[in-house]
Amino acid sequence: MKKITKTTFKSFLKKNAGNLFIQFISDFDGMSDCVEFIPSNQRKFVPLQFNQPSDSDYRYGVERGRTREEVEHGVLNDENTLGYSGVWLVNNSRDSFRAFDDGEYEGINVYNCCGQFTVAIAKRI
Repeated sequence: MKKITKTTFKSFLKKNAGNLFIQFISDFDGMSDCVEFIPSNQRKFVPLQFNQPSDSDYRYGVERGRTREEVEHGVLNDENTLGYSGVWLVNNSRDSFRAFDDGEYEGINVYNCCGQFTVAIAKRI
């Protein structure tokens, strides 16, 4: 099988936009200051949503002389989230990508120092 890279992951997101699901396996917990696994019985695939700029994003942008469109473009093209809520990449070759297939969903599993998640599409039966 061909090695999965960030480019492969970005292509998968773009090709399947609107049909994507995300499952969180672990995430960073600021209270314990470490990555903690989510119990297996609480892991489920949920639809992957695009990030929406917050009011503070707009205020910050206006203070810096940016238009509303420039703020929205910046949020949707963030290099760490790739514009999706729940996706977090650390970049600089510190993300690990693996193929995922559980019979019901197929996609890409991502692991890094901030947690682990799987982005997938539902298999057609």
